Amino acid sequence: MGTWVYEEPAIVLSSSNILTNVAAKAASKKIQSKLAAQLSKAGISAGKMSITLNSDKTFTETIGGKTNSGTWEVSDSKLVLSFGSVKSVSLTTQLSGSKLLIVTDASKLLSLMKGLANLSSNSTISTISTLMKGVDGMQCGLTMKKQ
Repeated sequence: MGTWVYEEPAIVLSSSNILTNVAAKAASKKIQSKLAAQLSKAGISAGKMSITLNSDKTFTETIGGKTNSGTWEVSDSKLVLSFGSVKSVSLTTQLSGSKLLIVTDASKLLSLMKGLANLSSNSTISTISTLMKGVDGMQCGLTMKKQ
């Protein structure tokens, strides 16, 4: 609980191969910088987004000056944010010191990136694809810092 402020994108790549995990860390840095640029276009930049989780299971999120609210719960070790009766989002969380990673599955994006590498001559895409050859799963999201 408390207020958490956006710091940077979070990328979690997984593989059963130790060497692949090392390469995946390098790839995740490149993906993070690209994701940061896209998030910024949506009004999400360091210090400009926050979420407050209250003890009464309500939350308030502020993105680029716009505020949304709803309820939250933990279900099957996932944080579920509900915006009214129509929309809810289930997110994986990881707490590390004063930082909270909030991520969701992006395996379809991983498959797309691997496929694009076969069709593209773009050096960034090719590099990322090479580094991610043995990656089995990908999660993308936000790194938040406790305020």
